Amino acid sequence: INVDSLHKVWKNKKLPDTVRLNALDIISWNVYLYNSPETAFYYAKKQYELAAESGLKKYQSIALNTQGASFYIRSEYDSAMKYQLNEELNDYKGMASSLNNIGMILKDRGNYEEAEKYYEKSLLNYRKSNDKKGEAVALNNLANVYADEGNYAKAIQYYTKSLTIRETLKDEHGIASSWVNIGLIYTDMHEFDNAMECFNKSLRLNKKISNKQGIAVSLNGIGNNYYEKGE
Repeated sequence: INVDSLHKVWKNKKLPDTVRLNALDIISWNVYLYNSPETAFYYAKKQYELAAESGLKKYQSIALNTQGASFYIRSEYDSAMKYQLNEELNDYKGMASSLNNIGMILKDRGNYEEAEKYYEKSLLNYRKSNDKKGEAVALNNLANVYADEGNYAKAIQYYTKSLTIRETLKDEHGIASSWVNIGLIYTDMHEFDNAMECFNKSLRLNKKISNKQGIAVSLNGIGNNYYEKGE
């Protein structure tokens, strides 16, 4: 990513506002968010101000989401949640992402009941915006909560719902991830043969798409499954 070029785009008032806002989004999220969240917040604030001046609510929502994420990475959870609450923008997809982020914060804090509520709200908003990929993510996150609570039957149910959507979308990375998640639950349930079948499906798919990180995760699942079996 050429940061200097992105800065030139952002500062060029002759360009359409949407082009300038997209440049700010890349600067804040892709360049700075994970290595300098304070800097990401600064640029996301600039993005919000420009979007507000232009009346572009979608980009206001994106900017608030980035600001919330910057606080989340800094472990400033209360501030993160405040910046995620942007219902007034009436952007279902943006709200879905924000609600999902709040769910993640609550889950990290061990507040599973509240996390579940926010993931459910996120799921509803993804459905309203007809965002199938987001819907699959929300279902997967709900399954994560059920898994942490030890509700394995419900976890498999929701992982499977997420998997079905990912198969419809032909999202091979997502499909492989879903099979791993289901396999992990079967391992916890000591249903080792079912777990191995899931991990092998994930491994074959990750090899097909040359996803080295996914291959490592699949192999780790297989190794853990053997360990739990005492092999």
